[in-house]
Amino acid sequence: MSKYKPKELPEIKRGDYFSFMFQILDENKSPIDLAIGEVKSQIRTKAGDLVDTCLVEKVEVGKLKFYVADTNAWPIGTLEMDIDVDHNGQPFSSTTFLIPVIKDITRPVT
Repeated sequence: MSKYKPKELPEIKRGDYFSFMFQILDENKSPIDLAIGEVKSQIRTKAGDLVDTCLVEKVEVGKLKFYVADTNAWPIGTLEMDIDVDHNGQPFSSTTFLIPVIKDITRPVT
């Protein structure tokens, strides 16, 4: 049984800017300096199809901003996201985050 339980994020309307802040702490609850680490995150459908790759911005020590500027192509439904961190050669993954994507009503006319 996995120790990670999915955590649902607030819903996003397709086409809106997606942004998510995440803080990484060590076992003493101190922020981890990720200056010498690699951080990545992908958003996928529940079937595992890649929807998007998040851009990552280091905000301060241990605090990261994950974002996707254009979500127009995201499917409606619940998407999954997690965060992979490699710190000093020690990899770990966050819990899985669920992203409810709902349809937007006002869209560009094509």
